[in-house]
Amino acid sequence: MQTQQELKQSQSFQIVEDSYKLGIVDDASAYDGNIYEPKNALVKQYQKLFSYDDVKLVFEPDALEAVADKAIERNIGARGLRAVMEGVLTPIMYDIPSDHTIEQVTITAGAVKDGAEPVILRDPNHHRSHKDSDAPAS
Repeated sequence: MQTQQELKQSQSFQIVEDSYKLGIVDDASAYDGNIYEPKNALVKQYQKLFSYDDVKLVFEPDALEAVADKAIERNIGARGLRAVMEGVLTPIMYDIPSDHTIEQVTITAGAVKDGAEPVILRDPNHHRSHKDSDAPAS
């Protein structure tokens, strides 16, 4: 039978492994290179969503670890990683379309753990490119 510490380490490893599979953690070498990042990683998916508004999304390494820790703490496992990320990213995703000065959003461990605001880099001269629609002109 596993001790509490062994169980926690086992859960932690599983979350880390699942984090790579889901793309939360994008540096496979950080964990002995045993797990490789997938093509459809969660981090990449959110970065792509932000890029539609010409905003760069950056995660500090500690923030990614905090996402995994929060999933462990809530006992929600790997599938809960997306829920943790959504909780952090959803508020800023609503702000971006109306604030054209936002150039970059950096997610910190504090934003994940304590609900602190992400670090937002603004440039008053930042103009978003508006991609032309494929819809015919009326």
